[in-house]
Amino acid sequence: MPFKTSLDEPVVPVRDITRHSVFSTLIQAFIESDGMGGRMRAEALIDLVLHDICVQLESRNLQMNTNTISRPVLKKVQDFVEVNLADEIKIDDLAEIADMSVFHFSRMFRNSKGMAPYQFVTQRRIAKAQHLLATTADDIACIANATGFSSQSHLTSTFKKLIGMTPRNFRLSQ
Repeated sequence: MPFKTSLDEPVVPVRDITRHSVFSTLIQAFIESDGMGGRMRAEALIDLVLHDICVQLESRNLQMNTNTISRPVLKKVQDFVEVNLADEIKIDDLAEIADMSVFHFSRMFRNSKGMAPYQFVTQRRIAKAQHLLATTADDIACIANATGFSSQSHLTSTFKKLIGMTPRNFRLSQ
């Protein structure tokens, strides 16, 4: 039976980045040594370090995933927004659909979509307005009403801010 080495001990995650020079020195010594298994020990040490890095990254990914909304719940929220674009959409309603508190929902929605819920709703309203401007002859006031904006001027100012032109100019460019 081969003798037990320190490489057979359980891996303790390395948290101190300053230790990398120690690992580097050990690896170099193993490679340069003429002793038995020098290269194998160096490769084993590298494997242990890489394993520790992978474990830490996996742990970080799991933590990040617990701070997001699950895909099915996110889909329910998005579907609700799409169906109700013409109506007032309150964050309380979205949080209720997700079965979360408003604070928790807002934080997790931002982590999931990269934007606040109100930004998502505004973005979807503008996308629908773009579609209606390109495919219908409805006047801009009707489109503002159909997309949940309080007035034509509200649609125009938001549209210009996000798209870079007024709804009228957008329609003319189509």
